[in-house]
Amino acid sequence: MSSLSVAVEAARKVLPHDAVLSHWTNLAWRGLRVGRAWPLHLAVQRDQRRRRPGVDLHPYQGRLEVEDVRGVPALVPSRTFVDCGTLLRPRELVA
Repeated sequence: MSSLSVAVEAARKVLPHDAVLSHWTNLAWRGLRVGRAWPLHLAVQRDQRRRRPGVDLHPYQGRLEVEDVRGVPALVPSRTFVDCGTLLRPRELVA
């Protein structure tokens, strides 16, 4: 089991039930190594004031498009591309 798998499993146990993989954590979970591995990035449906070391929670309003990736809920690729555009340089985004 990889360190990412261990971290994702641990985060899912302590975060809200609606937390889903987002940003480059979602890319890494899908096998793409872009951006930094840490902190983990997860999206939630509402504003979460709960802080967790090593985790960035991104609150969203409205319905999120989610799919199952290797048994873990994750934002769909199109949403992830947009989200990563806020964190990555253009060269990294299209690599």
